[in-house]
Amino acid sequence: MPRRKTHEKISKLLLGVSYPEIDKTLDLPVIIVGSSHRKYLHTFPEAIATGLLLTGTLKGAAYGTLHVFVDKIDTAAKKEVNKLTRGETKCQKKRKQKRNKKHT
Repeated sequence: MPRRKTHEKISKLLLGVSYPEIDKTLDLPVIIVGSSHRKYLHTFPEAIATGLLLTGTLKGAAYGTLHVFVDKIDTAAKKEVNKLTRGETKCQKKRKQKRNKKHT
């Protein structure tokens, strides 16, 4: 999960502002559900609504969207790194298991 500072730096670069209250609100479920918190408040409509409600501006809505977008990129990048460092993919393992079953 990107740190809050990362969200703030990216938004300042792209939008010229940062809204830490939006970050805190979108990541609030982490307290209850931990690392799977992105199942909650991390769709684009929810992020837009959160940004609008907290700031009353379109920039706030854009900020919420950007927060979710950055999180999605972070998740995808981590999955790719895991694939590269893990060696065999799950599909390769399943194919190998099927071949072994046929030979027995």
